[in-house]
Amino acid sequence: MEWFNRMVLGLPPRAKDLKELKESAPELFSNEDSFPVTPIIYPFIHHFYWNTHEFRELVKIWVQSYKENAEERSEEGYCDHLYCLRKKVIPDAEGYMQMMTVAGGKGRNPPAKSFFDLINKTKIKNTNVVRVILTDPFIYTDVGQTGEGGGFSNLLTLLENLNNSTQSTFELQLTPQNNVEKKDRFESSIKQKFPNCTVSNHNNSSTFHDRFIFVQYANGEHRAWYGPSLNGLGSNSIIIFGDLIDNNAVTQLSKMLL
Repeated sequence: MEWFNRMVLGLPPRAKDLKELKESAPELFSNEDSFPVTPIIYPFIHHFYWNTHEFRELVKIWVQSYKENAEERSEEGYCDHLYCLRKKVIPDAEGYMQMMTVAGGKGRNPPAKSFFDLINKTKIKNTNVVRVILTDPFIYTDVGQTGEGGGFSNLLTLLENLNNSTQSTFELQLTPQNNVEKKDRFESSIKQKFPNCTVSNHNNSSTFHDRFIFVQYANGEHRAWYGPSLNGLGSNSIIIFGDLIDNNAVTQLSKMLL
């Protein structure tokens, strides 16, 4: 609650204050004002009495007054990415290093290791996965546009890297498949590794041009990543993948899939 003390004292917000608020109240950084607010009046140690709506608006105004300063930028490890594992130590560098990776290519290692490393670094730990949604139309055939297979084995590896054990109970939702026999056969194969997993179609019949992995956790949080079809992780193709960090993008994706 350092941010609160600074706001009440009339001090400007710092990068670490924004990070704390993003973790505890991500709705403040959303463009949507649709989440319910119950007006309750609380007395604060201040010369005003704020109700919940007024207090939220005051916090948002305070957050919007944030200005990056050279002292913060020069701190070791500074980065504006909430889950950044890389360093931005050059104050006048152009842009910011996000968790986006380019991997693969002829004569290089397949991108699978880099992909699963990113999943492990940015996933939510210490909570159970209740649903995994994958928008990958090639997963049932196990063969991608360049003819490589391996999508099914990479799917099993993905589920393992998301902290699912052989005893985990979760739902796997995939690109809508009208062939019931093919879906049942696929589910039987999944159950050999994860017997408590159920396989179903996700809720959007539209075509997803891009591949998304959307994960819903037992504590209500979500994580999402974008990248290639899973069968492309073992190829020599050049791929770009990363984690979705924009709250609005993740919210819109959840509305399309849940």
